[in-house]
Amino acid sequence: MRARRHATVAAALLASAVLAIPAQPPTWTLLGFTLPLTKRDFRVFNNFSDPQANDNAVADPNFPGATGAVMAIWKAAVEWGSRRHGPGGAGDPTQGALGGNPLFGTPGQPEALANFDFTYQGLAASPGGFDDSIVSVTQTPLGPGVLAITLSPDAGGCMILFDDTQWVWEDGPGAIACTGTSVDIQGVAAHQLGHALGLGHTFVLGATMQPTIDCAGSIARRSIEAPDVGGVRAAYGDASLPSSTKPVVTGIAGTFSLGGVIAVAGMNFDPAANEVWFTSENGGPPRIVGAIPSIGGGTQISLTIPMDAPLPRSGDLLVRVPGTGHDRLSNAWPIDVPPPPSLPPTLLSVSPSPVDLVALPQPVLTLTGSNLSQVTSVAIGPATVTPPYLVQSPGVIQLALPILPLVGPVGVQVANPFGTSSAVALTVEPATPPVLLTQPPIGGTGVPFTAEMYTVPGDLVVLAFSPSNLPSAVPGLVSLGLGNGFALLFTFPPLVASPMNGAAPVSFLIPPGGAGYTVYWQFVSIPPTLVPPFPASNLTSIFLFF
Repeated sequence: MRARRHATVAAALLASAVLAIPAQPPTWTLLGFTLPLTKRDFRVFNNFSDPQANDNAVADPNFPGATGAVMAIWKAAVEWGSRRHGPGGAGDPTQGALGGNPLFGTPGQPEALANFDFTYQGLAASPGGFDDSIVSVTQTPLGPGVLAITLSPDAGGCMILFDDTQWVWEDGPGAIACTGTSVDIQGVAAHQLGHALGLGHTFVLGATMQPTIDCAGSIARRSIEAPDVGGVRAAYGDASLPSSTKPVVTGIAGTFSLGGVIAVAGMNFDPAANEVWFTSENGGPPRIVGAIPSIGGGTQISLTIPMDAPLPRSGDLLVRVPGTGHDRLSNAWPIDVPPPPSLPPTLLSVSPSPVDLVALPQPVLTLTGSNLSQVTSVAIGPATVTPPYLVQSPGVIQLALPILPLVGPVGVQVANPFGTSSAVALTVEPATPPVLLTQPPIGGTGVPFTAEMYTVPGDLVVLAFSPSNLPSAVPGLVSLGLGNGFALLFTFPPLVASPMNGAAPVSFLIPPGGAGYTVYWQFVSIPPTLVPPFPASNLTSIFLFF
């Protein structure tokens, strides 16, 4: 057995700030700070160079998306968690369970520990700064016998560095021989994360926060012990008390994919204003979704996994309820959210086709294909439609057809960050029957009024208006829903519908004299052949308020 080595040290700048908790003898020390709810997140910059640090390539459902050193550090973090991490706390063959601690519970909540939980926020792109709470290795020697160091631990975060010059780092998952220079990542990370949450050293033998270890390869420091439990409870409060109101997640169910609907089961959820925290795609703060009501007396939350940036990724899910106390954030529960495919979209069909350029209600297009969940734009001929779309699945999206500047066959293409699909043909036909769009529905003197008429390109359009919605008709020629037998019917000069898309716009300022009246609008479309009957548009109205 090798001589006892200094396993870890807190930042030298804080060495004098260690505060002893009165006890006889003292079994833990505190560094004089606690992490606010917004600083419980940590990340890993996986620059471990030893092959042994990342040779555990076996994924575990309780640590989705993580292997090697990353999973070892994540396991170390959940050991400080208030409850078992995921179903049964599984994931480490050398320990009974991860997270919580039944040895220190009370009846009714036997697994609860303290009002503290880290939230794993994925991979970082660099070691970051002193307040970024990133774990990485350094090629700068930290000193004889020093395994790792936690720099500048305070309420704003920290930086955790493993010495990669003296030691061979092992990710486990099993025991490591007490020979050579191999060191267990998970046990050392558990110690360093104890500093990150505000604990100092204890000199109780076997405690995780003991500053030395007898065997460099020992895995004994992976699980926190009684002095460590006492320290984290002293700092954050005891979550095992029967009076605890800390929200608790006991399980999740549903569709675990972007856009999927999930149900979060537990207790102590807020009736109306819960936040659900996810591990974010960008290695930054958690992706937060709220405010979400609960049902069942605070025992269930339902929500849709968001599809907008930053995207949630595989990692932790937590629930925060209103307030700032340490008991306002739940335990961390693993969730596997697969990333969107890094493939360009494929478009197979567009329906319906043909489709009228304008109709009431406006046509809805259904696009089918693959890799459609992250589509950023849809090109329909010369028009581009951007989100939001109704995404029914990664293979189906729906969107309203925009009013195009032309009718006829057009190409439809979709694009995502990885490319653009090939075009699928869509036939756009003129508005038949004719469609009249007017606005506003309520107006007055001097207010702009617009009438947009859509019909067959080249048709002659006659816009009519009337204070009466009694019909006017000539059998076989035209039938209108206004004008009271043509006695109160007024018309604008005829216009020719655009040869491109059949549009004929009219706009003007409402003149004085009509306050208190409703004015009705309709137009007649007359083909160049002059063959009756002449179709009429829908009827619209505007109330003149002043």
